Amino acid sequence: MSFASAWVGHLRFSLEKNPMKINGNIMSVVKGGKCGSTYIDRNLHALLSNRFGRAFDELPWGQKGPGSKFMTCFEMVKRNFGLNDEREGQELGPLRLDIPESEYYDEGEFAAKLT
Repeated sequence: MSFASAWVGHLRFSLEKNPMKINGNIMSVVKGGKCGSTYIDRNLHALLSNRFGRAFDELPWGQKGPGSKFMTCFEMVKRNFGLNDEREGQELGPLRLDIPESEYYDEGEFAAKLT
């Protein structure tokens, strides 16, 4: 007789009550890395590397890595995703890139455009 089940991390447990003891069984195991925040961040970096090449790749990690103003801005974009469906795109910055004119970069705002 199962009386409880819950997710703990990436595992789903089912607990069964027996008059003498409680048994726990792992029901499901979920492999991470497909939808978490780190996966999304890595894909943002891959997208920007694809769009801007060396100009993005050679930026110091302090300007584009965890804890940077740029990534803090991206955290806000992720947090607000879906809350305002009227906006067609987002701008992420500051990101100082030395690139020719691009539809994906606002040089005046030092911002990458996500559409």
